Amino acid sequence: MALKLHEGHAMHDVPTEVAARFHRLVNDRRFRSRRTGCIVWKGCTDRKGYGQVKVDGVARWTHRVAYVVHVGPLQAGLQIDHLCGNPSCVNPAHLEAVTPQENRRRQTERARSNEQAALDS
Repeated sequence: MALKLHEGHAMHDVPTEVAARFHRLVNDRRFRSRRTGCIVWKGCTDRKGYGQVKVDGVARWTHRVAYVVHVGPLQAGLQIDHLCGNPSCVNPAHLEAVTPQENRRRQTERARSNEQAALDS
């Protein structure tokens, strides 16, 4: 049984076949970047690069599914921050559940850091 995976809703379980797919992906070295350690979702993505997968016939964010499969339940009201800054990454070690406010703060901080790095190069 799967609960709704909409952004901000609690998420506790995913169907067995979806969990198996994510276990295979995480363990397949072909999808892991040697430079960053990211496990890049090679399936369907949105315009911003966030992966999507069908769960019970509905498109869901792959980073949220990966978090539940490999880390555990996701509490209502929390978002998943990509610590690596890569929206296509589904590496559980790169995903952290945070409040929306913290997620926005970190995104702003990463953007500033990237701007400074561009200026320094």
